[in-house]
Amino acid sequence: HEAGIPLSLILETLEQVFAQRIESGVSGRVQGLRYCAPAIEAAWKTQAEIQATGSRSTPPTLDLRSRLDKLARTVRELGFDATSIADELDSLDGSHDEVEGDLVLLDRKLLQAGEESLDRADLDKITRSVDRSLERVRARMDEEETSRVRLRLYREAVRRRCDLPVLSLFEDII
Repeated sequence: HEAGIPLSLILETLEQVFAQRIESGVSGRVQGLRYCAPAIEAAWKTQAEIQATGSRSTPPTLDLRSRLDKLARTVRELGFDATSIADELDSLDGSHDEVEGDLVLLDRKLLQAGEESLDRADLDKITRSVDRSLERVRARMDEEETSRVRLRLYREAVRRRCDLPVLSLFEDII
């Protein structure tokens, strides 16, 4: 955020780094997001060169209250009852770091509420889709890594199926 790197570029680069890692058969744990920092910096440099505006853009100022209000409205508009989570969003206060930490917890609650709103057929369909996605790369991952990837893919599929926003100060609301 401080460097002005758009979150969309960061997320896209993270996906590319981990997809390349899986495809190349690299094993072992990644100890932190610093693993991806060189790729993100390179992608940002490339994008800046392509744009070649000749001036450095300043990061946008983040209006905390406005951002939380938008998130609460988005949550209230979901196709299932998430009013309590929206109410918690309305009551958040503190520094950006404190609020972002609270949003991580609320995002987990929202994901769980979304999952609980789905019927068994939808959940089975998601599980089958995740299993199909893992079939191609399962042999290159140990059991622990497979479990982590399965959970991540499952959560992403639930998020897409329920059209859940990512509760973060820095994620674009779609």
